[in-house]
Parts: sequence; structure tokens; C-alpha cells
Amino acid sequence: MICFNNTDTLEGGASVNAVVDYTVHGLVGTAFTQIAQGQLSNTNPSVLYTAGAAISIVSVIYVNTHSAAVTVDLYLDPANAGTPRRMIPKNLSLGIGYSAHFDGQRLTILDASGRIGTGTLISIHGSTHLLNGTDPIGLPKFSAHKNGTNQTGIVTGTSTKVTFTTEDWDDGGGYDAPNSRWVPGVLGKGHIDVSVYWDSSSDQSAIAIQIYKNGVFYKGTYIIVSGTTNTSISTSKDILVDNIADYFEIYAFQSSGSDKVIRGDAAWTWFSGHMLP
Repeated sequence: MICFNNTDTLEGGASVNAVVDYTVHGLVGTAFTQIAQGQLSNTNPSVLYTAGAAISIVSVIYVNTHSAAVTVDLYLDPANAGTPRRMIPKNLSLGIGYSAHFDGQRLTILDASGRIGTGTLISIHGSTHLLNGTDPIGLPKFSAHKNGTNQTGIVTGTSTKVTFTTEDWDDGGGYDAPNSRWVPGVLGKGHIDVSVYWDSSSDQSAIAIQIYKNGVFYKGTYIIVSGTTNTSISTSKDILVDNIADYFEIYAFQSSGSDKVIRGDAAWTWFSGHMLP
């Protein structure tokens, strides 16, 4: 429960305008009332409600209706004096279709399927954590693999995008399977793992897995494989997401050899990633 004095304001904001629904319910006198509703502005903070008397707010609900993750904020501004105080973590990220439910003591995040995850609630201690100590809810993670079809057309000396069109899971809705692209949609540090299996009828001198960020080479693994035809290479790299629009793709490079094919076996050619708490 959140206590408001006369002229106190409830304020909020989002990183994208008019895509996050909000509803506010509270106790006015002895009557439970819908106090306010609308969509958050990207003018952050903006006034959501001004108390006309001493009241109690029992719930504030945010729902992300956007096609990408959005960051949100919530404040109490005593007497609307221009000094808003945060009530939830700064720039809290809501994934696609996610909702945040705040009652003044507890913050609960539901995913697009209405699941809290393996924990039961999230408490506020400067950051968000599941009480049972498992992965924080709302952090994007995914796993994808090839669909069984070999990928041909690998041009010697040229980086070629590797396709992973079959999803194992996609928490946060950030994996774009048709484009084999991961958009975490949150700021912070993350991790990517990838494996690629080459099947060639002639020797190769060197091959590489390349992680591209926003269409530009970011990190990679390069090995010398002279004298062999079929080769599997995997890599594991940390990443930094400093813009919610950042996206990551996997490219393959082969310096020589012919009849170059990337095997479509799901067990050998796969791509996964997760954001860190």
C-alpha cells in the first residue's frame, strides 16, 4: 500500500511513448476505486494522478503492448514539489507483453504467458531478484538451432550469415527466427554461445565464427584447420548491450576450400544467449 497526502502526485514514464498501459487502484475513504488509467508518456516523469485528499494506493499495473522491450519508471512526488522519488528500480525493463504489478512493498513481473517463472514474487532491494534465488525474471534468454537443412553458398574469403530458424525457447520474445537475429531489448551485460559444423569435400586452411553486433563484426573465434575437411567450431563470448535496439547475428568465414556447406544438424549447429543479472 502506498500512502498519499493531499496534492502528492503519482508519476511515471517509459522509454517509448504511448505503448505501456497503466492502471491505478486505491482506497478513497472506505471505497476501493479505479484512480487512474492511460498510457505512459516518454516525457519522464509525467503526472499520472494528483491526490485530492489523503488516500491509499493498493496497486499500480504496467503492461507493455509494444513490439520490443520498454523501460519504465514509477515515482511519488510529495506535494508535487518537483522532487519525484523512485518506487521501483530505475529503468525497469519490461519484455514484449510483460506486465509489472506493484503494491508498495512487492513488485511482481509476469511474462507474456502470465507466468512469474520458477519463483513466486520479486522483492525490491535496489534490484530485482526471485526470492528462491533462481534467474531473475524478465531477463531475456533464447536458444535456437538449424532446421535440418544444410546451408550452402558459403563464399570463400567472405563472411556469410548463418541461419538458425528453429527456436528451442525465447524468453523475452527477442529472438527473430526468420532473420536469425537476437534483440535482447534490455541494457546490460550478456553472454552468447554458438556452434557451427562445416562439411567440406576439400581441405580448409582457416575458419572462423563471427558475432556481429548491429551488422558489424563484434567478436569471434578463428582457428587453423589445414589438412582436414569436416570441422566443428564453437565459441562463447560476453556481450554488452548499450542500446535496447542492439541486435546480434552469427557469421561464418572460411579462407579456402570448395564445396563449402554448413551442416543443418541441430545437435552441431546452434545459437543461444542470455542476459546477466
